[in-house]
Amino acid sequence: MASYHVVKRGRRYSIVIETRDEYNNRREIWRALVGKDGRGITTLKEANAAAAQVFAEWQQGQYVPPLGMKLSECVKLYMESHNTLRAKTLQQYEFLAAQYLSRLGHLRVDQITPAIIQRWELDLLSHGGRDGRPLSPKTVRNAHTLLSAVLGQAVQWQMVRQNPVRGVKPPKIERHEQHILMAEQVRSLLAQLRGHRLYALFYLLVLRGMRPGEALGLKWSDVDLRRASMTLRRQLVRPGPRHWQFADLKTLQSRRTIYLPADAVAVLKEHRARQAEEKLKAGPYYTDLDLVFAAPDGRPLWERNIVRRVFKPALIRAGLDPSIRLYDLRHTCATLLLEAGENPKVVADLLGHSSVTITLDTYSHVTPRLRAQAGDKLAELFRIPEDSKRIAKPQNE
Repeated sequence: MASYHVVKRGRRYSIVIETRDEYNNRREIWRALVGKDGRGITTLKEANAAAAQVFAEWQQGQYVPPLGMKLSECVKLYMESHNTLRAKTLQQYEFLAAQYLSRLGHLRVDQITPAIIQRWELDLLSHGGRDGRPLSPKTVRNAHTLLSAVLGQAVQWQMVRQNPVRGVKPPKIERHEQHILMAEQVRSLLAQLRGHRLYALFYLLVLRGMRPGEALGLKWSDVDLRRASMTLRRQLVRPGPRHWQFADLKTLQSRRTIYLPADAVAVLKEHRARQAEEKLKAGPYYTDLDLVFAAPDGRPLWERNIVRRVFKPALIRAGLDPSIRLYDLRHTCATLLLEAGENPKVVADLLGHSSVTITLDTYSHVTPRLRAQAGDKLAELFRIPEDSKRIAKPQNE
């Protein structure tokens, strides 16, 4: 029958479990006793309590012995085993791991406790950014999510018994405010952009609700101006400051065909003619990737530069809020279509949403107005013309 006792080794305590193997030979299992703070136990009272718990877990087959793997090694193993993630997701994970999870990288995975994680997140919120500046709750929450995924995988790999991240509440983040432009504001913005070599880009973003990455990954082979349509097949992502690559779209529904009104076809024809002139001017220095929206030398555009050099200045010239994001043009497209009475399913298909529920949830601010419009339409339907109004008299009078 198995038994155990506690032994002091230097300043710290260990448990010795005495058992017998399948040949009835005596066997001893030594394990260091670790407290809730991840450090070795130095008092007999704590050692006895921890030893009783370890022994009970060992009897039930639940005890996971410390393997000595540090978090940094576990993160690396996690990344290698999840290399099929979307390029943009993998890029974000690598950044979070290098910048923030690395601050816990020296700890063994079995040493990490909820208290340690809570302190780590509070430090990130207060001074975890560049030059000791605070980090946004959204960034800290993303780091929290990645750490939870890594340690959750460690549980499956039987490195730890449970995921300590589950004992920590992630920081609350406020939903990003959508900046919806009115039709007059859209006209003012486009007027400021008219004549710019990327006018067609902004025109399509607000007219067809494309994601910026989808537009920047669009190729001329995806566009059929004769049939007034284009098919979105990929997006442009930036795994690093000087690197770019094409990646699959966000969901299966994101791969979609968009039909173009006559004005959009005319804008794209004008854009293609301008691009042909740039190609001739650049000569052998032009990198032809068949991109619809490219730099003057044919290389992929950088969204950050488009916003800083073109979009923000145009917003200011148009007298609009400079905090409006490029992605808000997509929100503007959806909102104006819904307010104009377009079927939500049609809007969902245009945006590439996997279900109409996502569309209605995202643009819930439009729903009350849609309900009011629906009521007005029914009232109009049931309205009796003035010349047809008659008051029926009771027959028994």
